[in-house]
Amino acid sequence: MPYYIQLYHEMKRMIYQQELPPGERVNESKLSKDLGVSRSPIREAMRLLEKDGLVIDDESAGFIVYTFKSADVKHIYQIRSALESLAVQLLIEQATTAERLEIGNLLDDIDDRIHKNDTDPKIIDMNQQFHEMIAAGSQNPYLVKQLHSIKVLTYYFRVLNFEGAGRARRIQQEHRAIYEKIEGSDAAGAAYEMQKHLAQDLQHLRRVINKDDSGV
Repeated sequence: MPYYIQLYHEMKRMIYQQELPPGERVNESKLSKDLGVSRSPIREAMRLLEKDGLVIDDESAGFIVYTFKSADVKHIYQIRSALESLAVQLLIEQATTAERLEIGNLLDDIDDRIHKNDTDPKIIDMNQQFHEMIAAGSQNPYLVKQLHSIKVLTYYFRVLNFEGAGRARRIQQEHRAIYEKIEGSDAAGAAYEMQKHLAQDLQHLRRVINKDDSGV
């Protein structure tokens, strides 16, 4: 793997964990020193992060970490609600029993991990996998491509959405409600549960962002 790709993933992690917080100017010289690399691969990594929407190239200040805007969050969730509710309907029309069971097995694995430690960050990755399995099950490559185009910001929002007591359990309950409709081949019901889940996610995310903005 090229070194700038490794740096890209490391810097993405730093942004997700807010080691590089929203609005902060990325000090390339300091990063170069801290990571023990030249500035060239850091710049290449920054260009990939810019493409993802995680940093913004400001001519006067250099690269700045993306700051959440209410409109951005709203727009991302509008896209997700429309596409993912469609995806789950298409999955129900086309998925085999084995493909449905695979989703159920993932939810069982998440239950096990929550039981051991409901703040385990691995749960975030597994939650993303749940949504990606549904999108893939739609068998619509254009739908999958559109969701992939917002994947990085979606994951960033997902990390923030994990904040708060009992969040893993609450999200898992909502995923179980979606899966129950998948098991019952209830396409309209599954679409409704998906839209409801994403609306609740959006509501919680707004609370998290507003709390951070207020300094509470």
